[in-house]
Amino acid sequence: MRNFNPREEKRNELIPINKKYPLDEVLATIDEIPLRKKQFITYEYILIKDFNDALDDAKKLGTILAGKSAYINLIPFNAFPDSDYQSPDVDTIEKFKEVLDTFKIPTLIRTAKGDDVLAACGQLNSKN
Repeated sequence: MRNFNPREEKRNELIPINKKYPLDEVLATIDEIPLRKKQFITYEYILIKDFNDALDDAKKLGTILAGKSAYINLIPFNAFPDSDYQSPDVDTIEKFKEVLDTFKIPTLIRTAKGDDVLAACGQLNSKN
């Protein structure tokens, strides 16, 4: 039986296939991947302003990945015209990373390239 995760609703909004493959099942499958001593799994987390960028969200992510051979790429959302979502400010992103640092999980903040011409990740198909 699946564990209830109050953040599933947010994931369902962003990733509809989450209803078929919920996060706890995906993570359990990833945990079964045999890793050598210096191997790790890279997790990508898209930060969206006022949606999943709170310090509580960072603590939850840290708790989920603590003790695993994990590496996190924090990716600020690439906003585009008429999007319902926005990128958090730099201070919020840095504070989110600081929380993850307390869990001793290597974390990199990815910077957007091409967002000034709507060519960053997720933007290429945003103009008609």
